[in-house]
Amino acid sequence: MRRVKSKKGDVNISLSWIFMIILGSFFILFAYNVIDKYQENEDLKYALEVKQAMRTVFNQVGKTSDSDQVKLEYVGSLFKNSKVEIICNENTPLLSINGDIDPNNHFLQSYPTFMTMIDEKDVPTTYIAVESFNMPFKITEMIAIISTKNIIVLDSNLELTNNLLKKFNRGAYREKIVPVVYDLSVRDANSIYQEFKNQNPSSIVFITSNTVNDLDLSQIEIYSHQLKIEVLNEKEGRIQYVGDESYPYFDYDNSYSLITMAVFSSPDAFKCSYNLLIEKIPYVYNFYMEKTNILKEEGSCSASIDESTKRSKYEALNVALDNVVGVNFINLDDVKNNVEQVDSSLKDLEVFSCTYVY
Repeated sequence: MRRVKSKKGDVNISLSWIFMIILGSFFILFAYNVIDKYQENEDLKYALEVKQAMRTVFNQVGKTSDSDQVKLEYVGSLFKNSKVEIICNENTPLLSINGDIDPNNHFLQSYPTFMTMIDEKDVPTTYIAVESFNMPFKITEMIAIISTKNIIVLDSNLELTNNLLKKFNRGAYREKIVPVVYDLSVRDANSIYQEFKNQNPSSIVFITSNTVNDLDLSQIEIYSHQLKIEVLNEKEGRIQYVGDESYPYFDYDNSYSLITMAVFSSPDAFKCSYNLLIEKIPYVYNFYMEKTNILKEEGSCSASIDESTKRSKYEALNVALDNVVGVNFINLDDVKNNVEQVDSSLKDLEVFSCTYVY
């Protein structure tokens, strides 16, 4: 007689397999959620670390005896194994880390931020620097993200080389940011790069005068560019990255702050933050114009001058401020003359010990 096979066992085995599949799927989903939550927490922790590093530097600005008012913060392994760069969006510099827009940009977007591309691998070498741009009032703080893996080459024939070296050899930059100096009229760019190649630098920038010919950077295997500086006088000049437009600069307090930011920056990042800086000047001056109008009515002078003279002193300052707001920054002579007029009016108020505008 033929034996009939029961299907009950088959059904039990099938249910067991279904149960195991469901249970396995549950654990996979649970593990995925745990990993996803962990990554979310790590991203949040990283964002907080970046923000804290920025705030630490900002809180120290202005609380130093350094005449150049520079603060530098070592950020350790914050950008370890990361590719960091600035992406420009409508004159707003945005920090990009490994191709993703960093969540801290709401904190940074109000400040001109300068940097070249940084790719640190596993060696932490990054600093965040903050400098003030004054004209003569403080217009804004400027941020630079700097890596010691970015090589800075100064041409010995550049008029500003000694001044820049003095700046980097004192205060916050001392022994941290160390440019090298070569005579670029007799040395080619590639031979200089070869001297630093075994250090695995992220980038190399050559700083020359505007009279130097364009350097041949075609054989350099890393990110590189040439920055030309034209010095018109001790306060004025022009900055130009080869292949890009030129930008006028005004250095009210001989701090070389904008030139320093250009040295630390890529052409695209500089253009973006430069435009943001220029946009801030009228807002700051309009604020001081409003303050001057109030002081013209309510301010006081300890020296013995009558009310009419006091008002005329504040009115002269107001006119000077208004002239700066109306000037095109590209016209450096007008900028210089009007800022000097503001400076003169401020000193005139000081002579009579009038309520200070700052």
